[in-house]
Amino acid sequence: MASAADTATGRQARPSLLRRLYVSNGADIAGRSLADYIVDVVAVTMLGATAMQMGALNILQTLPMMLLAVPIGVLIDRRPTSGPLIGSQILRAIVVAVLVFVASADALTLTWIAAFVLLSGLLATFAEAGQAKAVLRASDPGRAGGAYGVLQATDSAAGIVVPAAAGVLLAQAGAPTALAVSAALALVGGAALLTRAWSSKTQVGEIADAKSSMTGPAAFAREAGEGFAVIWRIRRLRYLTGASFLLGCGLAAYSAIEAIYVLRDLRVAVVDFGIIVSAGAAGGLIGSLVSGPFARCFGRLRLTRMTFVLTIMCALLLFVPLMYPRAAVPVLALQFLLWGVFVVANNVQVAALVVEIVPESAVGRVIATRRTATMASILVGSVFGGALGGAVGTEWVLVLFVGLLAGAAICAFRAD
Repeated sequence: MASAADTATGRQARPSLLRRLYVSNGADIAGRSLADYIVDVVAVTMLGATAMQMGALNILQTLPMMLLAVPIGVLIDRRPTSGPLIGSQILRAIVVAVLVFVASADALTLTWIAAFVLLSGLLATFAEAGQAKAVLRASDPGRAGGAYGVLQATDSAAGIVVPAAAGVLLAQAGAPTALAVSAALALVGGAALLTRAWSSKTQVGEIADAKSSMTGPAAFAREAGEGFAVIWRIRRLRYLTGASFLLGCGLAAYSAIEAIYVLRDLRVAVVDFGIIVSAGAAGGLIGSLVSGPFARCFGRLRLTRMTFVLTIMCALLLFVPLMYPRAAVPVLALQFLLWGVFVVANNVQVAALVVEIVPESAVGRVIATRRTATMASILVGSVFGGALGGAVGTEWVLVLFVGLLAGAAICAFRAD
């Protein structure tokens, strides 16, 4: 009788927990996107940051994800509650509030910006791994992938919509007020998850594991390696991770020469390039909105494979302006639009598939290991793309781009 009552209570709690998680995620990603935009604009327009300094800020933001993602994943998996997720969002509110105070006192410097960017990247890593674990706790069995897909789609949409609104807010209210809004959103994100229902979702076995887990560097290293071990052990997860790595390498390689190819080689005007980039943003928004319905229609794995194939066809469009220069602007606008749709839909569905596959006890470490692989793919692709473009020309980077996408598609079709 008690077991049946507990089960009924758990079923009633899940929709409430999911709603709280959706509210928290929406507030968190909106606050993050808003703060990132404001900080970039302030650094350039008010503090006179150079290109090298902006590059250094980008490195600082990605360093926690590259170096600390796996240890953070271990900490997430060791905790039987959602405390790290809630704590990261409340700490983000405090960090942004400090920046508001400094900006209001006209004491903001690039050093303050650098410290904020570093802490922001660290807290974002906690949030991403914590949200994946929270989805598994809040979802009915077999439905975690769909719920996590909603979070990923929200992240993609917010990353496109929020910067546009942030520009208006910054112009009308100023940086301190805009940052205060970001701090308030982070606080809402943390407060939305404050409920005892998370504790009721903890399984007895997990509590025992958490209490009996060994401590010390050796045990910590063994737990950290478990994320990679799980990825390697599960065939579908192994090939999906490989596909994502190759896709990331290709995208980074092309991004390294994109502006040179479009503006210098194809001689596209700066104004037209802005229109082309806007088409890509619109495509990303469309992809975030349609990925869920399409997954329900075609199936998640089939849609994922389709998007990998479609990215190859989309990349081939980049060669058309070389043969027909006068058609460069409309062709590139179409290419950016379709690329935004396919890549965002791909990211959403791959993330959902991963959450469906991974055991809850290892989800933090697996998500963190995949995040580290993603950062590594960006580094590798950027280096090879820039070096190849400088040595033999941008056209060969396009060839490399298509080749890497083909490799990603092959991996996706082997992920059965």
